[in-house]
This record gives sequence, C-alpha cells and structure tokens, in this order.
Amino acid sequence: MAASPSYSGAADKAMAFAAQLRADRERHEARRREEQRRIEAMRPINKHVLKVFGGQQLALKLNS
Repeated sequence: MAASPSYSGAADKAMAFAAQLRADRERHEARRREEQRRIEAMRPINKHVLKVFGGQQLALKLNS
C-alpha cells in the first residue's frame, strides 16, 4: 500500500519538526551547561569577597 503524496509530505514535516525540537533541546542544554560552568567558576571568588567584606547584604547581591 503506497502512501499518498499528502501523507508523505506530512511525514516529512513531522520528521523536520522533530529534528528542530532535538536541535533546540541540544542548544538549550549546551547553554545551561555553559551557565552552570560559569557559576561554578565564580563560586570561589564569591566566597573570597564574602570573607574579605563579611557583609550579608553583599552576599545577597552576589548570589541573587
């Protein structure tokens, strides 16, 4: 049983849509990992600043 041309087009569109969703998810994951890496890199600096200045208000500003 051969698929009709309209069905074939719908399947192609669905495959393209799924590929786009995968690409979006991968891009989002990469952005999230990069942001997490940046946060981890800043953590020692934040601790040092808090030790030097010892201010709770400064801690709130840095970590918000």
